[in-house]
Amino acid sequence: MLPTLLLKLQSLFDMTFTKTPPISLIVAMDKNGVIGNKGKLPWRLKNDLRYFKEKTLHKAVIMGRKTALSIRAPLPKRCNIVVTRNPHFYLEGMYTVSCLDQAIEKAIAACPDAEDIMIIGGAQLYHCAINRVERLYITHIEEEFEGDTYFSTDLERDWKIVDRTIIEKSSVHQYRHSFCMYERSIVEPLK
Repeated sequence: MLPTLLLKLQSLFDMTFTKTPPISLIVAMDKNGVIGNKGKLPWRLKNDLRYFKEKTLHKAVIMGRKTALSIRAPLPKRCNIVVTRNPHFYLEGMYTVSCLDQAIEKAIAACPDAEDIMIIGGAQLYHCAINRVERLYITHIEEEFEGDTYFSTDLERDWKIVDRTIIEKSSVHQYRHSFCMYERSIVEPLK
């Protein structure tokens, strides 16, 4: 009797005090906030792809349906979660949920050891998640591209840069760009 009661108390304690991992957002954008054009990245920047992999590896990644379709397969060594209103949407190796709250819950349940939950796109999901995010990983590409999809948030008002690496244009790097990590201290709590 006592061991059963202790197990129930431990379970209740674990549920009550389990902390949600930090939620971060990762995006690459040009000087005007362009993040996509016709469902694709408007640029090819190998350095940014390496940065994306480094920041998302072994973490839960949450994406919208269009982003999932553009990558066509689960990202390896990550817990892939797709947010969609389509109840019949399915991609093998990816969890499917209908809202951001469910995606966060699924990330916590399916990837309990992940140190971060990463929002990886697209624009609609960025818009829904921005008030929940504690950290932004932004690749700023110092060029202008044609695009139909934008990332918009007031970086100067709500965020501060805590780390920046500038990469100059060269024979190896087609565009001047920088990898910036932004943080803020006030995050909207889960409802």
